[in-house]
Amino acid sequence: LGAACQMRRPNIIEFLLGQGETLDISAACVLGLADKVTAFLDADPTLLNKGNKKAHNKHPLNFAEGQPKVTALLKARGAK
Repeated sequence: LGAACQMRRPNIIEFLLGQGETLDISAACVLGLADKVTAFLDADPTLLNKGNKKAHNKHPLNFAEGQPKVTALLKARGAK
């Protein structure tokens, strides 16, 4: 899942989720799921600027590229 997120491959992410992989904030960012990103951040605000160890420590804002709603949400919460 981390590699698919890093490469921003929504089709692969969706396939992996369909095979039982667990949605994380990185995948939610790539898929543009603002409601899920909000839920992840509400549950654990430290995720905002925390790197994903499965994807070369990239932060949620990196994964939100091309997803304006998610990008705005992350920036509004102080993402760097």
